[in-house]
Amino acid sequence: MNRTVDVLVVGAGPAGLAAAARLAASGAGRVEVLEREPAAGGVPRHCARPGFGADARGRPLDGPGYARRSVRAALGAGAVVRTGVSATGWAGPLTLDVTAPTGLERIRA
Repeated sequence: MNRTVDVLVVGAGPAGLAAAARLAASGAGRVEVLEREPAAGGVPRHCARPGFGADARGRPLDGPGYARRSVRAALGAGAVVRTGVSATGWAGPLTLDVTAPTGLERIRA
């Protein structure tokens, strides 16, 4: 299947989600984030200790809370976050081959 998006972000860790949220909020068009793991959020999902900032009420955030907040920010800005999708190779300029739960895809950004 061939698809086209305006911005393609590979990796739904803190940096990828922050970039996607900012780009989607600024009107960059269709922003899609690919993550090979079954859940987005990156390494903070596995860090149960506090130290990842604070929530709206000033309570300290642990890693999973921070990851959930980052995912919500990206989705709230209009980005699409897809999990279980692995980038498998370049298919040409600005084009990536991926393997998704739905099968093989070629995505051009």
